[in-house]
Amino acid sequence: MVITGPGPIRFLATQWHASPAISIALTRFRTMAEIDIALRAIQLYSDMHPRPTHLTQVQAAEMLGVHRNTISKLLRAGVLRLNQCGLIPIELIDLARSTKLPPLDC
Repeated sequence: MVITGPGPIRFLATQWHASPAISIALTRFRTMAEIDIALRAIQLYSDMHPRPTHLTQVQAAEMLGVHRNTISKLLRAGVLRLNQCGLIPIELIDLARSTKLPPLDC
């Protein structure tokens, strides 16, 4: 079976929280066998490198592709919040990645 268009491939890549680079790379595959191999590789990598449950502000900035100061602005604006240990829950980072961040006029 030949796959047309990147939509189904990007959807499959998000099932393992693949990075945007991996999602784009998956669009190059044309058959389900190739996609199965690539998704299995993503799953193996994910199992060996589990995602942290909480991130530092610097890690959050790297994941969102923004400057550390932008994370501070997002915290002040209430878009992100810190837990009692001063870390940002990964769920908030995932939410920020999946939605367009509000403009920061802080």
